Amino acid sequence: WNIHCSQGADSARQQKIAAIVLKEDADFVQLNEFYQDGCLVLDSLLRTRYPYAEEFQSHKVSSDIFYSKREMNNSGHVWIPIDGESIQTLKATISTSADSIQIYGVHLASNSADGSAIVNGWDSLKKIGSFYNRYKEVQEERCFQAHWTKVYAQESPHPIIVMGDMNDFSFSAPLDTFKSLG
Repeated sequence: WNIHCSQGADSARQQKIAAIVLKEDADFVQLNEFYQDGCLVLDSLLRTRYPYAEEFQSHKVSSDIFYSKREMNNSGHVWIPIDGESIQTLKATISTSADSIQIYGVHLASNSADGSAIVNGWDSLKKIGSFYNRYKEVQEERCFQAHWTKVYAQESPHPIIVMGDMNDFSFSAPLDTFKSLG
């Protein structure tokens, strides 16, 4: 989920989010747009059932975080071998009774990566050329992120799960990249 939980998020909203997550009772949860300092109530409630967590600050104001009932190994951010480049993908290996599972938590770039579409709303669509150019650039970034996540996923000795906020539409190139993993 994108929980849009940043600094100043009220505790009542955090309690509602925690109640939904705890009711689902999943073994493993990924939350996007999470800010540790502003989500202390949510974090404390979730850690009662999910004692293991791995966080990566993916944006200027927020992070992506894994919560797990089981211990995570080999966890962290997917590193890519290109100076100055990074991708918003968390990884963790979870041991089960039968085997281990490698999980990749993706947070692909949004069409409003610079935030202007959020601030300006549909008025920003009046400049179709600039909207198309921004979409094209962000689509290229999503393809880049999907490619590098796939590279790591193919190297995993364990079954994999790719999950997260894809910020894309069905049959897009990045989603096709993930589907090609099987």
